[in-house]
Amino acid sequence: MGRFSEIFGEVRAGIRKLRPRNTIAIPIVLLLLFIGAGILTAGYYINKSVFHAVFEERESNKAGNIHLTIESIVSTEVNRIASLAKILKNDTDIVYGLFHYSGTRGDTTPLKSAMRQLYPKMNLQVFVMSDIKGNVLYRAGKEKVPGEGKLDTMPAFNRALRGDQVITAVHTPEGFGIWAIVPVHAFGKAKPSGLLFLGNRIDDDFAKKIARETGSQVFLATPDGVFAGSYDAGSAETINPLLARSSIEEHRSIFHMDRKNYRSYTYVPIRIVDGQFCLVIETDTSVIKDLLAMNRTRMIQWGFILLVGIAMVGTGLTLLLVWPLNRLRGKALQAIREYSGAGLEAVPRGNELSTLVRANDIMLDTIKNHLAERTRAEDALRETSHTLHALIEASPLAVVVSDASFTVHVWNPAAVRMFGWTEAETIGHTNPLLSSEGNPELRAICNLVLHGERFSNTEVCGRARAGSEIFLAFSGAPLLDAQGEIASMMAIMTDITDAKTAEEALHRSEEQLRQSMKMEAVGKLAGGVAHDFNNLLSVITGYSELLLTRTDGRNPARREIEEIHKAGERAAALTQQLLAFSRRQVLKPKRLRMGDVVENLGKMLRRLIGEDINFATESQEDLWTVRADPNQIEQILMNLCINARDAMPSGGTLVVSTANVTLEASLAERELTIPPGRYATLRVADNGSGMDEAILSRIFEPFFTTKDHGKGTGLGLATVYGIVKQSEGYIRVVSVPGEGTTFSVYLPAAEGEEPEMEEDRPEAECEGPAGKWTILLVEDEEMVRMLAIEIFQGAGYTVLDAPNGAAALAICDRHEGGIDLLVTDLVMPGMNGIELARRVCDARPGIPVLFMSGYAEDARERLGDLDDRRDFLQKPITPTKLSRKVREILSERAAGIPV
Repeated sequence: MGRFSEIFGEVRAGIRKLRPRNTIAIPIVLLLLFIGAGILTAGYYINKSVFHAVFEERESNKAGNIHLTIESIVSTEVNRIASLAKILKNDTDIVYGLFHYSGTRGDTTPLKSAMRQLYPKMNLQVFVMSDIKGNVLYRAGKEKVPGEGKLDTMPAFNRALRGDQVITAVHTPEGFGIWAIVPVHAFGKAKPSGLLFLGNRIDDDFAKKIARETGSQVFLATPDGVFAGSYDAGSAETINPLLARSSIEEHRSIFHMDRKNYRSYTYVPIRIVDGQFCLVIETDTSVIKDLLAMNRTRMIQWGFILLVGIAMVGTGLTLLLVWPLNRLRGKALQAIREYSGAGLEAVPRGNELSTLVRANDIMLDTIKNHLAERTRAEDALRETSHTLHALIEASPLAVVVSDASFTVHVWNPAAVRMFGWTEAETIGHTNPLLSSEGNPELRAICNLVLHGERFSNTEVCGRARAGSEIFLAFSGAPLLDAQGEIASMMAIMTDITDAKTAEEALHRSEEQLRQSMKMEAVGKLAGGVAHDFNNLLSVITGYSELLLTRTDGRNPARREIEEIHKAGERAAALTQQLLAFSRRQVLKPKRLRMGDVVENLGKMLRRLIGEDINFATESQEDLWTVRADPNQIEQILMNLCINARDAMPSGGTLVVSTANVTLEASLAERELTIPPGRYATLRVADNGSGMDEAILSRIFEPFFTTKDHGKGTGLGLATVYGIVKQSEGYIRVVSVPGEGTTFSVYLPAAEGEEPEMEEDRPEAECEGPAGKWTILLVEDEEMVRMLAIEIFQGAGYTVLDAPNGAAALAICDRHEGGIDLLVTDLVMPGMNGIELARRVCDARPGIPVLFMSGYAEDARERLGDLDDRRDFLQKPITPTKLSRKVREILSERAAGIPV
């Protein structure tokens, strides 16, 4: 007894220490009880809802099965009626009775006898025969045909009169029914002699039959209401006509639960022949009521047990929580006494949590005062770190920090933009820039930094994530740890790809400028030389041709004169090539298609290149026209083909093709830059020896050749280059040693749609008497002027000559007679030929003009300023060329043809 009292006293003392009035145990236990009660209540209603949901699902599935059974019953009934109709349609007794009725005009005795014998065997409610006007001849049984007395107004009646057997669901004031209307033909008649009606009603008996088959109460309804049921229809007041209408119109089953009366209704659309109805299946669900009552009783019993258990468990858990809280409270008070000297009086009384919270607040405030200085230092360090991080993040330079294993620790946004890898893909992973495959140069320099070397703005090459090559200005330094050892490295990189590209573009532009200036200087030199040579060659070829005309074949000096004349012609051809390269020749451009030029020269080119070379041409359809001199385009094609032939001494393949090309962006190669635009191209490709870069850089220079000595002048490609540039085009060369060479000529597409047609101008000969035509000759070179005078006088013309423009104007003013032609050099000291022609034409309107020049740079730019009465003759001149040209001009003038 004493021991029990001792134990009771200890428990009592412990409870006093807990201070029950202030403890948090009571609200915790009450909260747990409230939660338990809520869970039980929610569980009951959830269980109730689940009961209903499961039952609804079961009834819905059951309704589907019943619907199939009912459709089978209806289908069987319809098929039975249809089969009977087919049999009775040809029944001999009925046909005879109807035939007898028609023949006797009213005697139905045989018909009635036949129908009375058949009626008991068919198990049908309706069995009626009518004539074709709808009058009933005989009715077997008591059931009338729906709509009897107005049968001829029924659509099905009229269809049957046309000879069709009709199965239909009929709705009449007497009710619904499934009827078969059978046309019966008397012997030998094509049209029906009567109509036989047979069928059953859709009524309560029909519904009861369905109920017996399915074991459920059913009703048949329309949107207007119930018209048949398996029991007293008055008990079906709860059937909703709106749901029946929705089921019929939407062609779907609708389930409705009457939870108040514990009944369920399934509205199922059903089609009986051509009629649409609603089948309502009723189910008694009162079993749910009993189940729910039993479930509620069990939940109350178990709920009580659960709440008692929750109360006990809550009390135990609360006690386990309160003991540690009291211990924490004691430690908090001890800490307060250590730092501030206060005791229990400093903490207000309350429950365990409030006392503990207040004690901890006082303790934390006390400790905070002692740690204020440390906190300020940490804040300063944090601010410095934040500033450094912001500087790295905002830096336009890529900042990357990697350790000795190449693991990334810093990867700022600039690095993301520069290289393409995100921070998530790099930080904590191997540095993607230092992969051995893509960035060996960058990897090598980073290894040097990790070994202690430093770099500043060192140019290195790397690759971005997309695989593109980028140039970097690399600055790197090692980072040391607390022991002074190299722990990692920092790299600061600048993308100098654009600057590098701009530098290369500038270098390429400078090379293009130097090449252009070199070619221009060589061209001017060649043009000047050609001009002086043309005057000398005019004298050489002119006088040699005159001598040939005056020397017969027996003269021993004729052979030497012929050699002099041939040498002059070869020299003239050479100067003509120099003029073409220097772009000082006069072109006669017109709209043409380069494919036509290739086609015209095809046969000649095949003979030119030889049989050991496989020659082929390719031309695109609808080739764009260009504006160029057709003779010069032929010269380009000839020179390129000859050059290709010489590159294939052992034979090969030569392909000449034309095509349309549209450049969306500039095409830049070596010193060549082709601007964007529409171009028609001429392409000459061979598989010969090819050329290296050293030869490619000089192929268009005049007199440069790789052929053996004496086999080439070095002017073929230079001539091509000059003609292309003078035609405002571009020429591109692609060559690989040992594989072949491809020349591509790009000429701008002309705006005209069709090429210009060549005008045929007949060469007319001047047959007038000598002295009839007067020519004013102006030439500053005395030898050329004397040669021209001799040529004109030899042809019988009157010649007025002058060494310059001023003298020519003076002669023009003094001469009282007519002047029929002005022949003038284009380039003369003082007044040039174009100004002289303008002033002579002002003084003597209508006079034709023939310009001569061996250096026709001014002619290309200024001949268009004069009217159409002008022409041009390229030096060197010969008696034949000059005489023919003058005869052509004067003959056209005599004939009234504009020159």
